[in-house]
Amino acid sequence: MPRRLATLLVIFLAIAVHGTATAAVAVGGPFTAHAVLQRDQPLPIWGTADADAAITVTLAGRSATAKTGADGAWRVTLPALPAGGPHALEVAAGTERLKIDDLLIGDVWIAVGQSNMMMQVQAAAGGQEALARLGELPGVRMAHHMGPELVQPKPATSLCVQWGAPNGSSSAVGFFFAEHAYRHFKGTVPIGVMAFTAIVPAEAWCEAELLRAHPALSWAADPAQAHGTKLFNGVVAPLAGLALKGVLYYQGEMNAGSTLFAHSLPMVIASFRKAMARPDLPFLFVQLAAFQEHRGPADQKLDMDAASLTRVHRSGAEHGFVMTREIQTEVWRSTPGTGMASAIDIGQAWDIHPTNKRTVGERLFLQALRVAYADKKVVASGPVATKVEWKGKQAVVSFDELGSGLKAVEGGLIGFELAGADQVMHDATARIDGGRVVIECKQVAEPCMLHYAWAGYPRVGLANKEGLPAQPFRFYRWDRLHVPSTATLVLPKQAADGTPALQWSPLAGAVIGDAVAGVSTVTLPPGSQMVRTFGGINGYLLNAAPLGGSTVIRPGSLIGFSLEVAAGPGEGEAKTYARLGSDNGGWQAWDQPNVVTTATAFSPRDVAIVVRPPTVWGNHLFHHLNNAAGRTTLVRKVSQDLTVIRPELGVDGEPGDLGAVAKGATLASKGLV
Repeated sequence: MPRRLATLLVIFLAIAVHGTATAAVAVGGPFTAHAVLQRDQPLPIWGTADADAAITVTLAGRSATAKTGADGAWRVTLPALPAGGPHALEVAAGTERLKIDDLLIGDVWIAVGQSNMMMQVQAAAGGQEALARLGELPGVRMAHHMGPELVQPKPATSLCVQWGAPNGSSSAVGFFFAEHAYRHFKGTVPIGVMAFTAIVPAEAWCEAELLRAHPALSWAADPAQAHGTKLFNGVVAPLAGLALKGVLYYQGEMNAGSTLFAHSLPMVIASFRKAMARPDLPFLFVQLAAFQEHRGPADQKLDMDAASLTRVHRSGAEHGFVMTREIQTEVWRSTPGTGMASAIDIGQAWDIHPTNKRTVGERLFLQALRVAYADKKVVASGPVATKVEWKGKQAVVSFDELGSGLKAVEGGLIGFELAGADQVMHDATARIDGGRVVIECKQVAEPCMLHYAWAGYPRVGLANKEGLPAQPFRFYRWDRLHVPSTATLVLPKQAADGTPALQWSPLAGAVIGDAVAGVSTVTLPPGSQMVRTFGGINGYLLNAAPLGGSTVIRPGSLIGFSLEVAAGPGEGEAKTYARLGSDNGGWQAWDQPNVVTTATAFSPRDVAIVVRPPTVWGNHLFHHLNNAAGRTTLVRKVSQDLTVIRPELGVDGEPGDLGAVAKGATLASKGLV
């Protein structure tokens, strides 16, 4: 191609993308043609030009000036503008001019998440009808980006955003949310949604600095990790400081079954708020939908990997989504400026991608009305259980978020289960009594455990009169449940090829005992060292679950064990910590300090852990080597028994004063408390 023709082609393409002129001056990704910019807030605009250039930015009759630095970057802040448009954004850098047309001023939302945020309008239930309504929504603009360019090992400085009218490829959740918002404001407020989606866990959306500072999540900041921080780097970092109304978040599937999600979800929220310099930035998320096992048609764009899917496929209360929903509820209830939209009643048993995204978008907007638009009268949630009273054979549950009152959904008040001290759950009957529900079961003379909608794909029977479903919940009467005072460390029995099922290496001289009830005890001889990674993380699992899926340690208890540690070759400190965890990939009780050593000789250490709600299930010990500098921690002589100190129970069976209980105990005499 002749050089002159090639030059003209470059100029033509630049004009097509940006407007009517091009040279060295450019704007950041969110400010391209057809964009929606945030109303009623100071409006940062940024971009690049030649070094040391004087910049003037004009929009809707408002102007601001700046001067580029040596790197050519510039940034201005325009005064707040009311809803309206279309407007043209003009940027002058010396003699160069850039004009970007068809910008609206309204409310801007960032939508991020996994496959359920990724699902397109054309694939959702009612999607074709939605596309036929687009002519009624001239003020709705969207952008939807997914793909490897969003994954960045370091914080990016730019991000391509292609705004336009919604179409069949737009995020369905983002579209239905935008439609509800636009219709609510009767078309007077343009709505813009930028959707960025990828099949990644929550840690991918966290800032590296915050991850490194958190004892439970520091591993995710390691650049060698497949996902940690990489979507924050590729999406959030280049949008830092953007004026927007809030964030929509639909994720948790890839963290299902991990108690770490109790740390990573709040960190996602903190990461967005820090990046946008908005401590109160509205953050709305979707509670995971009802789901049992994924048998839907394979779709590589949407499906998680087989291992992640298998991890959540468990029956009843052991299903991976159960714990995740509980964590989501806890984060919502404890974190100001957040809202949670329930999808417990609109899932699909055999498909992890339920197609009813319209209801999800509607419920997210109800939360937006309350959280982002300060409408205190709106009923945005279904009933939330707040307390239980144990009255003989009955359990009486009180609620808030009642709306106009409680009601049974079609099919009746189903989904309630009770158990006695034997921890065997039975279907229970329920009746509404004003703002309370009374539950009982003739097979349970003295209830100690209560579950509602406590399964992967549960039966749901309770809502408020506005039709919003009650949140899943559970209550336990800890003073009536048997909790052992000790638990023996065991490992799953050997695999068929003779190797331990948890893949410890080496276990030189370890004696594998006879299998009992599917497990075999392991005796670690003096001097045996455990220094190899497990499960892709620098750590080891010591199973402490003689009761299988039963409750081993209740919240508020103190557990203790001993081990010997030494530092491997290298400089600096070798750190190790041990946590009580669960058998489906999660870890919990991260509050005690690390065991730190620089000595190459083994020395004995005692460890104490306080078990805290809401993560009350524990059936293994997780030993993790926490050494960013690469120095190995060697461990041996892990005690075979966990000593458990159970605190006196306070009001309603809640843990009492742990310190007072532990003062005269064995662990206290060792200096553990």
